Amino acid sequence: MTLIRCILLVLAFAALFPVASCGRRSPTEPIPATLMTKGHWASDAMCLDVSDSTVSIGAGCGRGTFSRPVIGIAGDFTADGTFDVSVGPPPVTPQPPQAAHFTGTVSGNSVTLTIKTATRTYGTMTATLGSSLGCPAACP
Repeated sequence: MTLIRCILLVLAFAALFPVASCGRRSPTEPIPATLMTKGHWASDAMCLDVSDSTVSIGAGCGRGTFSRPVIGIAGDFTADGTFDVSVGPPPVTPQPPQAAHFTGTVSGNSVTLTIKTATRTYGTMTATLGSSLGCPAACP
């Protein structure tokens, strides 16, 4: 009789285990990718316009683009793209876009961004999703 009770007890615990783990993620199961939220993010320092696949940025005298980034579990992201700063009349010979590396963090409706080119680092700048501010005016 005690052997049967032991077997029934083990089976009862085994039956409860799947119920206890419902809705929980396995430690080895990948976390689904989260893309940066589409829309207009802006502040006095910069603006980001996020579409289905790209992000357009205006910051000070610079303009650039990068692919819509995947946001990590801690809210961080990195992306490669272009960022060009222009002041004064356009050059006689058009210049190729300057490569840039973008790093940032998203927290709720706020994004913090740093831009690094081969010659300079711009930032750290912050913008808010849904802001009514426009993009900073291009430099003369």
